Amino acid sequence: SMEITDSYFDSEKCNLAFEGKTGIATISNSPAQTTDAMQSSSTYGNWDFIDTWRIIGESYPRLSWFAGSLAEVVVKTASLEDFVYDGNEKMPAVNSVTLYETALDEGTDYTISYQNNVNAGTAIISICGIGAYSGCKLVSFEISPVNVAASIAAIDNQVYSGDSIAPNISVLVADTVISPIDYRLIYTNNINAGKGSVQVVLTGNYSGSAKADFIIEKAPSTILELPTAKDVYFGQTLADAIIEGGDANVEGSFVWSKSDVIPDIINKGYEITFIPADAQNYLAATAIIPLTVKRNIIVFTYGKDTLQ
Repeated sequence: SMEITDSYFDSEKCNLAFEGKTGIATISNSPAQTTDAMQSSSTYGNWDFIDTWRIIGESYPRLSWFAGSLAEVVVKTASLEDFVYDGNEKMPAVNSVTLYETALDEGTDYTISYQNNVNAGTAIISICGIGAYSGCKLVSFEISPVNVAASIAAIDNQVYSGDSIAPNISVLVADTVISPIDYRLIYTNNINAGKGSVQVVLTGNYSGSAKADFIIEKAPSTILELPTAKDVYFGQTLADAIIEGGDANVEGSFVWSKSDVIPDIINKGYEITFIPADAQNYLAATAIIPLTVKRNIIVFTYGKDTLQ
């Protein structure tokens, strides 16, 4: 039972077949109109063209509040191309502002302001209505990052920890340290002892890259409990003195540092070396352990006719 009245469409642009009724709606007042008729206030018999509607130039009716909005102004500016970051504001000139073929005046009909127009990224020109006009027209332009030659200050040696190592670094542009917000870091070979590397990729206001290497040193191993050595006889070598027990902070084994040495009967102990199982990432450790060297006992046996 819906009644649709005083509604219209452009029959030259919309191919709709309304014959007075469609579905549950009854339609009256010949909604199909030509483009010219749609742009004439006389077509809209019951519409209020004083307080509610306006037709400006060759256009369809618009609500009065919208007709005074700058949302559809045509803005012409100086070139919006080739802006590159240099730390200064970018303010391309606004040459003209036209609404429905009517030129508007800055300071009387609109104001101009700029946003985000220093750093690299998307900057905005805001043309906002004043006086008889309202709303804003936003015009965007791009500020490109500046391409620079970056370098990385010398990186201190690091120590193996078992985890990824990301040393603190300083990135310089023209001998000036730049903020970490202006670059990202890519680390490689940064777990095991050896040579790691870091690549800097500039972002934000800068473009470019740099790469540097750094050293990851082996971590120290620590002997927590000294092992013991079995006694040997004078004339035997340290290799004959079996090492037993002992403990360290990582897996590994204890050996004599110089296994071919013949120990003295009177000694202050001999050096052992702890060899980590993960020799790639841990240093060996040494210590002195006591060793008892026994004297040889010569036994003579007498027989009837021989002396042994």
